Amino acid sequence: MIQKRFDFFIMDDLQQQAEAMKLRGMESGARHNAVTIAAGQVAFLQALLSSPCGYCSIDDATADLAEPFRDGGKWRGTVVRGLAVAGIIEPIGATVSMRPSRHRGLLNCWRLKDSDKAKRRLARLLERSSGAIENPQAAATAAGDEMAITQPEQLRNSSNATI
Repeated sequence: MIQKRFDFFIMDDLQQQAEAMKLRGMESGARHNAVTIAAGQVAFLQALLSSPCGYCSIDDATADLAEPFRDGGKWRGTVVRGLAVAGIIEPIGATVSMRPSRHRGLLNCWRLKDSDKAKRRLARLLERSSGAIENPQAAATAAGDEMAITQPEQLRNSSNATI
């Protein structure tokens, strides 16, 4: 009889490589979505703090479950990951997503690990978002950044024009 030897060290290496690739993918998806991620964290923290059962999923912080994200929503994992890394939330189990675009895929449920940290983070995020709205230069910069991403040729042509 032939027996295969299973090397756990190789599995650990593969697991670490897979985790590193996942993090790089999340960072790449989040790179141009900082404002969206901050808004997602606000919605998630508000849903979690107001939850009668003390836990929720990212679906609970979604305004319209039927509406697909234009960009695919690859940044959504960064919403909860940032809060988990900060020690604000912790996973407690899984449920199925109610979003049609997720096809009832598994979704983590989260509970508050530190409600004081959650309230401070929420206040800081709300303060930052109101500052961006009150500062017209921030809006102009955001619009310019968006134009550079979506219409780089038009931006190049307009920068050569004399005023």
